[in-house]
Parts: sequence; structure tokens; C-alpha cells
Amino acid sequence: MKIAYLILTHKSYIQLTRLINTLNCEDVYFFIHVDKNSTDEFFYEINKTFKTYNNIFFIERYRCAWGEFSIVEATIEGIKTIISSNINIDYVVLLSGQDYPIKSNKYIKEFFTLNNGKCFIQNFPIPHPDYHNGFYNRVPPKYKLPLNISLWGGSQWWCLTKECIYYIYYFIIKNPGYTEYCKHLVAPDEIFFQTIVMNLNLKSKVVNDGLKYMDWDSVPSPKNHPATLSKEYLSTLSNSTSLFARKFDIEYDYEILDMIDKDLLKI
Repeated sequence: MKIAYLILTHKSYIQLTRLINTLNCEDVYFFIHVDKNSTDEFFYEINKTFKTYNNIFFIERYRCAWGEFSIVEATIEGIKTIISSNINIDYVVLLSGQDYPIKSNKYIKEFFTLNNGKCFIQNFPIPHPDYHNGFYNRVPPKYKLPLNISLWGGSQWWCLTKECIYYIYYFIIKNPGYTEYCKHLVAPDEIFFQTIVMNLNLKSKVVNDGLKYMDWDSVPSPKNHPATLSKEYLSTLSNSTSLFARKFDIEYDYEILDMIDKDLLKI
């Protein structure tokens, strides 16, 4: 089981280093996008630390901002880099630099081996009654979807098979109008990939779960970001069926990562 971790990061060299070293094991590869808005020092430290790793690749950088298409562009660039690497990947896992595993590497590999062929991505049809304006507030009415497909939404984060990644890549190449349409959406990273995946013939293989624990209930509206996880969440994370969790911030609570290592990952 070969896994490619596609990581979007913008801060905390120490935290990113810890994430990569924790996940690093046989048949694992890392494709890292460093936000072009990050400091030169951050980018320099990352390159210096990982320059001797033969399983780490850096992606062309974009200036990313919340709610803008640049986040999708960075993710697409990561997909292109993974495909062009010619590594026979089984799964691609999209992470942020503030994520962390809550299951061991052995467990993660066994999970994907057992579920090989399934695509894990949260999804719901748009409109959706549980979201403000049915999620249509993300879709400016003056722009028309150029294809005879339906819109889907969901969390930005996913774990997809190689087959699905190739489908996404070729869909983007063949349908430039769809990409142009999505540039006008608000937070298109929560629509772009769901819409492609749920309109392909892979729909029967999709599991409505991104395999990442996040706490949205504890944050006030407009809920742009999930809660930052602290040591008080350890019991919740221990009982979670997810493979990963977000978001963590070592400046807010560094102890939680030590506790996860000791109690959940057993390292």
C-alpha cells in the first residue's frame, strides 16, 4: 500500500516537521505545497530539513487565501506533480500542515488495504437544507455551470484512490470551462472536487467521509474554521473512527500532540 500525502502548509516549520516525521514510513511519499505568502525563513527551513529525504517533493507555489480559487490551484498542482512523478500510488491523502494522525501508520495502511478501491470524501448535493441559503450563497447566480452536471459540496479534505485522482486530472484537462466557472465561487475548495467525483462513474465507490475529525460545533458562526484542538479533546480523538484530525496549533497547545503520540500512536 503506497500512500501519497499531499500537504498544504503555510506556517510552523516545527509542527510540519513533526507531522511528516510521524507519518514517514515505508511506501509513503510527501508532496508539499508551501503557501507563497509564507515567510522566506519558513520555506528555507523546510527545504533545509528535508533536502536529504528521497520521498519528499515540493510543488510549485501559489499565494493562497481563504475562500479563493488559489487553494484549489495548489491542490491541482499537487495532483499534477503526483501523476508526473510516475510513482505507483494507491491513495492520495490531502492534509494541511496543521493536521495530525490519530491512528498509527500500520493502522492507516491496513485500513486502506482493507478498503482498497473506495474513495473517501464528504459530500452533499447543493442545495442543502442544513447550510445557510442551501449553500447557494457560495454560487453567484450570474455565472452558469457550463456542463450538464449537478453541484456537490463538502469538506475540503479527502482520501482518494489513484484511479479517482486520474479521473479528476483528465476531467480538468477536458473541461476548462468548469475550472473557469469555479473561479467565481466562494470557497470553491469545498465544491470543486466533490462535484467532479460525484458526477463520474466512480460514484458507487464513494464513502461520504473524509476520514478527518474536526469540531465545527464549538465555533461561532460563520464557522470559517474548525476549533483548535487541545488536550481536552484526547478522549474524543481516542474514540474517533477517523484516521486524522485537525486543526492543531503548538503555540496554543503543544501537549495534545505528545499525548496523541503516547496514548494513540504508541510511539
